[in-house]
Amino acid sequence: MSEIKQAIQSHGDAVKYLVVPMARLVDNSQLLKGVDTRPNSKEEPQIIFRDDADDLYNPDMRYGRRSKVCNQ
Repeated sequence: MSEIKQAIQSHGDAVKYLVVPMARLVDNSQLLKGVDTRPNSKEEPQIIFRDDADDLYNPDMRYGRRSKVCNQ
């Protein structure tokens, strides 16, 4: 989370979207392997939208590998 906050603070004035890698975990024990251990983030990334972004998240779209963006 601290890396996400740092990226927003560093680039927030210049970018309206931030892509965040995502890993699906089978159970929470995978997070307890060590502070510096990162899970393999090969799943669909998440996108943080800035409040003045040109596109909006479409909550009616089913979760999966399809676009969830709708134009204003």
